[in-house]
Amino acid sequence: MSGWRFLLAMAGLPLLGFPFTFLRPLRSLDPVARVGLSLGIAGLILCSEMIVLALLGFAFSPWFLALPSIGCATGLRARKSLRASTWRPSPRAADRAGPAISLVLAGAAVASLAFASGTARITSSDLLLVWGPKGQQFGMRQGIDAAFLSNPLFRNMNSVYPPFLPCIYAWATILSGRFAWGAALLSTPLFVVVACLTFFGFARPAVGARRAGACAALLAAILAYVLSTSLAAGNADSLLIYCEVLALSAIAFGTMSPATLLAAGIGLTMAVLTKLEGVAFAGLVIASAFLRRDIGPRKALTWLVPGPLLAFAAWSLLARLRGFADPGMSPVQVKLNFAHLDEIVKGIYREARYGYRFLPWFAVLFAAFGTRTPRDPRRWLLVAAAAGCLAFMVYVYLTSPDSPTHWISWSAGRLLIAPLVCLFVAAVAEGGEASQESTPAVLKF
Repeated sequence: MSGWRFLLAMAGLPLLGFPFTFLRPLRSLDPVARVGLSLGIAGLILCSEMIVLALLGFAFSPWFLALPSIGCATGLRARKSLRASTWRPSPRAADRAGPAISLVLAGAAVASLAFASGTARITSSDLLLVWGPKGQQFGMRQGIDAAFLSNPLFRNMNSVYPPFLPCIYAWATILSGRFAWGAALLSTPLFVVVACLTFFGFARPAVGARRAGACAALLAAILAYVLSTSLAAGNADSLLIYCEVLALSAIAFGTMSPATLLAAGIGLTMAVLTKLEGVAFAGLVIASAFLRRDIGPRKALTWLVPGPLLAFAAWSLLARLRGFADPGMSPVQVKLNFAHLDEIVKGIYREARYGYRFLPWFAVLFAAFGTRTPRDPRRWLLVAAAAGCLAFMVYVYLTSPDSPTHWISWSAGRLLIAPLVCLFVAAVAEGGEASQESTPAVLKF
């Protein structure tokens, strides 16, 4: 029973974050997008509270997360705002809902991922040696255990890695009474479901419910495939994917209103707190936002920069003050070894096949097939972000003093998911301004 309580504690996080989506300006978003966003809001509050309490030296209590949500819901109820919503369906969002086959295909993809994850067929030692022990220890100590992270015996546990997933695991551990290893594996399909819902919620007003539903089902299939071949069950990769999908969908499909920019900022902040490559991803997306005419430096500095910057600064400060910072990770001290550049390029190319002839990349092309949207240079910035993610991968592997072949075979499949998601969102966004008649027949089902 503790395993079910552990899983329900994670799956119930959106209930604690949903009241905040009724606040301005978020309540103007599509209702499905708000459901997807609610998990990020609750998780971000949870992780932020744990970092602040760790800086102050206090333990965490679930009431710290529950009370703000209860207070927000109570306040909104008193103002009768819970029943109010400024969202109005656009002509595209209000068209006939996508056929049931889209839901069936998405459900089949998620079900296959859940079966493979729950039976431990697609997990790796990262869960056993990194993410699981941290979440278990944080749950037992009811907070981020800085003494545990600074212990030299656990140096190989990547102590300086951002704490978002361990904090979620700690939350579930506190509520269930123990860390449930089997239930932790099912976090991967959970985050994939929320990511696809988020994508659909932001894409529906822009490209219509039919195309958004079909592409969300295709996204579920792509993510289920790449996560399975990358042995990522229980790791932070699926959580990072959710953060990336949230940020990219808001920027690609949104009207660049405060609501969509705030949602994108939340996604980028979560990415910074999830994995180190999330920091690079956030930097690339923010840089591309500066170049977009409909965003520009002013909006980017207002909505996109503060959250990721504060999150990175707070975690770095905690790591430095509590003695688990890794000085060797400073970009100034890193030496690049270009002797293995050819080996790195060939290794990334090999892992990009994902076991069978680059199937996920052809699925991205399939998503863009048949659209007749005029070329929009803003959408090419997503392609540039994908290229930046690839360049970051090469940079990371260049820091290896020895041959990085084994490292590439172990991690490249997961690192390539970020550029894959960037290209997928860019491909779907290409049809954002097309007429309904231009929707490709193969995606109408």
